[in-house]
Amino acid sequence: MYRFFNKLFVVLCVSCVFLVSSCAPTLVGRVHAMRDAHNRGDVDKELSFFADDVRCEFGDSFVINGKEELRGAIEQNALFNSRMTYADCRESGNTVSCKVTEQNDMLKAAGIGPVYYEFSEHTYEEGLIKSVRARPTQESSRIMREFREAFVQWASDKRPQEWTKLGAEGVTKENVTQWLALIRQWREEAR
Repeated sequence: MYRFFNKLFVVLCVSCVFLVSSCAPTLVGRVHAMRDAHNRGDVDKELSFFADDVRCEFGDSFVINGKEELRGAIEQNALFNSRMTYADCRESGNTVSCKVTEQNDMLKAAGIGPVYYEFSEHTYEEGLIKSVRARPTQESSRIMREFREAFVQWASDKRPQEWTKLGAEGVTKENVTQWLALIRQWREEAR
């Protein structure tokens, strides 16, 4: 009888180890969990996937260093109701690479469709995202650059007081509707 329980105990232990290791999230699973937090606008949960000294590079010119700086960008994305989809995710070593599509209320207000990224690479260290490199497609980069330039020029010429005030405040919960209204006004006048 003792031998039976001993063997049963060993089988149960091995089974538990197998189940726990097979249920442990893959890096792709972690990327999807981070995306889900992003799409819910859960800023703290999304930030929990990143290392304190994370470095994020978007395209050739936009860089975020550190989790605190990243918090501002994630909060702004949440305020603009950003939604991302990931496709063709591949895990290689400690890196996950995906194609990403993003849409948000700011883009919609400007009459712009989704922004497409050729790739987004998430590199992990000790279970947390240590670096992100993302590259928008050339077409998405061009569209966003043209929008920013035209909107900034219009807002500084046609709505200088509002533009100065909003620019100084940044995007906040209190003024996000004003930002969106200003972008819609630009779009109407640009037609």
